[in-house]
Amino acid sequence: MKKTFRLHPPLFEDLGTTIIRIEPEQMNDLGIKPGDIVKITGTKSTGAICLPVDTGYKSPNDSDIVYLSQSKILPQARASDLVANNIFGIGGGLVQVEIEKIPSINAEKVCIASLDGMSCESKVGKNNILGFVVCKNNRFYCNNLSAEKNFAILIADVTPDDYCIITKDTQLEFLKNIPSEIARSWTVPKLGDIKKVVPVAHRLQSEFVNLTLPSLEIYDEGMRFYLYQRVTCGDKMAEFSTGHPEFSGMTLYDDIGNSYELSRFGGGGTTTDNEFQFEWSFVTSVPHSNAKELTMTIQEIMIQAPFSPPPLSTGDMGTAFRYLGKMKFPSFLIIPGPWQIKIKL
Repeated sequence: MKKTFRLHPPLFEDLGTTIIRIEPEQMNDLGIKPGDIVKITGTKSTGAICLPVDTGYKSPNDSDIVYLSQSKILPQARASDLVANNIFGIGGGLVQVEIEKIPSINAEKVCIASLDGMSCESKVGKNNILGFVVCKNNRFYCNNLSAEKNFAILIADVTPDDYCIITKDTQLEFLKNIPSEIARSWTVPKLGDIKKVVPVAHRLQSEFVNLTLPSLEIYDEGMRFYLYQRVTCGDKMAEFSTGHPEFSGMTLYDDIGNSYELSRFGGGGTTTDNEFQFEWSFVTSVPHSNAKELTMTIQEIMIQAPFSPPPLSTGDMGTAFRYLGKMKFPSFLIIPGPWQIKIKL
């Protein structure tokens, strides 16, 4: 069983961990006990240790949320900085995520590569990452530790499977280089030769949103499509005009149950006095050979108001979530969907 939550900034004490917190009532609904392992799915999926947060908890710097039309208020989830980083792939901020309980499995072996070009073996002792829930392709940027222990690492592989927890018995293997297949996923993929162009010519239109998907390109090694986006905020345009519309809860599934992780490569646009006009390019893997239809769903469109962080004080490590008590995070405007497009292959 899984449930949808809205992601909020973490508690200060959870920084540098793989912890996510939800309210006790939500834990009971999902059969989760404190310390259980959960899978969190946003644009990407990752794992975390689930702990409770006080019912109705609010932080002084929580963003205000403005809804352009009636929307269901989702329960809160407060993921640590490391967990949130591995959920975001498209967009960020107060995105929707799905949480479900999964078995708690100890990691037998974890392969680690450095993300900053510096040797991480001397900095990443087991004590630094003991208790981390890890899966392949997780990235951990730990800059809230003492200077000599700051590190940026990639989880290149996990045995026996994803969403395992690192224990004192886990074997750590340090790689000299990032595996090439993972490194390629951070740049525009080499899709190979084009095999097929599927005309879609589908437009979704509502009071505030106009989305157009003209076609789907299928290549040897992946798929690509462009999504044209026209969005208006009505009388909120002046407040949010410096932002740009982000997709929240964007998924792609085929008719036989396979999901496809979407990566956004390129895009941009312009803003007029009364409208955002943007174009985005998305890339994913090739469709399954037996799939006959794809369904793309976008749950919400979000726009963030301007944010000017305060000057860093002495000893501040620069983590945005450390601004507790200094200033409020910027407001988010949410345009509820969902919008759905079906693509015949």
